[in-house]
Amino acid sequence: MCFLELKYGWGLMKSEIELIKDLKRKAKNITILFVEDNDNVRVGTYNILNTFFDSIVTANDGQDGLDLYETGKFDIVITDINMARMNGLEMIREIRKINDKQSIVIISAHQEDSKKQEAKDLGIDDYIIKPIMLKQLVNTFNKIIDEKKL
Repeated sequence: MCFLELKYGWGLMKSEIELIKDLKRKAKNITILFVEDNDNVRVGTYNILNTFFDSIVTANDGQDGLDLYETGKFDIVITDINMARMNGLEMIREIRKINDKQSIVIISAHQEDSKKQEAKDLGIDDYIIKPIMLKQLVNTFNKIIDEKKL
């Protein structure tokens, strides 16, 4: 699914478009911390997230993400797993020491059961496999916003 399809609804079913509109309406005041070390993936995913969220802060790796987390207030943290200096799971452990109720979503190409289990043990809200499937992304954020009343 390319960014233009997401932005303009090309190739989307009517029910998916309604879910996107619902998320855009609910996500107006949500602040995102997005942590991804791959420049191309970070830019592409940022463009998708920017379709829904107005306030997105990006970080290049787990250490940068943690440093930003400690200085700001974020409704949702989105992170990759494998990154330089500090990986996503280590960053999540440190965030949990600060706020054990923080909403966290992992977006990763890694599908190993051990990584998924470790992430679930850390209390993440969802684990999304790359390439990102629009429906899962939209459903995940709708669920987080609704359940946590963000």
